Amino acid sequence: SHVVAVWDAANSKFYMYGDGVKISNPEWESRSFNGSPVGNLTFFTPTKVLIGAWGSNLPGETPDTWQVPATGQIDEVRVWKTTLSEQDIKSLFELEKAGR
Repeated sequence: SHVVAVWDAANSKFYMYGDGVKISNPEWESRSFNGSPVGNLTFFTPTKVLIGAWGSNLPGETPDTWQVPATGQIDEVRVWKTTLSEQDIKSLFELEKAGR
């Protein structure tokens, strides 16, 4: 699967895409604070990148029984400094599908 998460700082919206198609629910996308945009993502507490598991799966934490680590494999992760458009995401998916 080709999964893309996009943060649009200008509009305070998160978008999720799966295999080149937007799959997020518009009700979930809006992340404004009291109706005002929040801008760039800012984390005020120390944060770790964790892909394929819940934070409670880290050593010293106690996960709930349903919080199990992923058993699949991830072959590539990319981080972009710009908001990708829907066409950008669709094009990236098509290129990956074509093996390029």
